[in-house]
Amino acid sequence: MNSVIRLLEASEWYEASQRVHSLAQRLVKQKKLTEAGDILVESIGLLLQKDQMTICLDLFDRLLTVGSREHLLRVVGQWPLDTEHGDQMVRKLFKKHNDEQWHYLIATQYYRHGMYYDAELHFYYTSLQHVARFAEMIQEYIPVDESVVTRAVLGLLCLGKPDHALQILESLKSLEHLEHYKFSWLAAQALYKRQFQIFNQVLSHYQPILREDYLHQLIECVQAVYFDFGPRKKQINPMQQMLQSLMQPKQPQIDYD
Repeated sequence: MNSVIRLLEASEWYEASQRVHSLAQRLVKQKKLTEAGDILVESIGLLLQKDQMTICLDLFDRLLTVGSREHLLRVVGQWPLDTEHGDQMVRKLFKKHNDEQWHYLIATQYYRHGMYYDAELHFYYTSLQHVARFAEMIQEYIPVDESVVTRAVLGLLCLGKPDHALQILESLKSLEHLEHYKFSWLAAQALYKRQFQIFNQVLSHYQPILREDYLHQLIECVQAVYFDFGPRKKQINPMQQMLQSLMQPKQPQIDYD
């Protein structure tokens, strides 16, 4: 590792990365995966400090093949997510490890950085035990956009997670005076009980606050999921599109403002 540090001190970035690959490969052949992962993690950390993000991504690819969950946690905890390279790291991670715990860890990291949209995207795919943290973020974002309540509840329902949606609403009872909360609560109850006529009545009554095209897409989605209704039954729903977007280069985001 000393040779890598010397190369980094001399700003020989490519040579340093090649040295790291060589050391890691040698350890892998010796079946010393922990040591290989340690070298990759330490090297990525040093290169992050030097803002050598492209090389970091290259070494992260290698870490994904030989490192443990602990190794990955150490790197993800250091990586700045508010950059294109951060987006690329997250996409690489989820191509390899697409599970609820990773979604929660990434969601909370985005949340800590005030990146609410990105955090929301990942909170949808977390487990029921993480709903309280999702609700905490929604509560904080409410002054910016009240429709986040409806978006979250319909999104969870669209994914077939009615228990998550009801738990979110229970955690946000302090917002029950808001029109978006009222709609979300009534809609969730109707969908949970498969009462299509009541759902349509609720939808009609609250139509004035459901102006966003994206909310209309989610409403069509839940109608298809819960009532076997509409052409979207055979199409990829908006939440599935969200998950797929994690695996692809970032496109312009929906503007919720």
